[in-house]
Amino acid sequence: MSDAEPYPDCPRCGCPEAHTIEHGTRWGHDWRKLRCALCGKTWTHTAAAQISTPKPSRSADPAAPVDTGPPPDGLAVAYPLIRCPACDSTETRITSTRRPLRYHRCSDCGHTFKSREQ
Repeated sequence: MSDAEPYPDCPRCGCPEAHTIEHGTRWGHDWRKLRCALCGKTWTHTAAAQISTPKPSRSADPAAPVDTGPPPDGLAVAYPLIRCPACDSTETRITSTRRPLRYHRCSDCGHTFKSREQ
């Protein structure tokens, strides 16, 4: 990834001003961890072909599985994006699992919620 390559806009606020916090190579792909100059959001940008899935419409059940289609080349399986029911962010972490429930915490707003495994 060259320094001349433009950084993507902030996924939260759309600001084009981002700066690099960390960078490196993982599995042969260059990556950069970026921080938005306006809102402070951090995200990772990979120079290789980005795996993108369309943002699904928000359903009544935030843990409902999302059909992401077949997995991209080189990946074993596709998994549903879990969105925070409070702020609709995909920046969520699994804090514990007690089958069939998984407990999540949103990295953006701190909201805790649970989902059910199928």
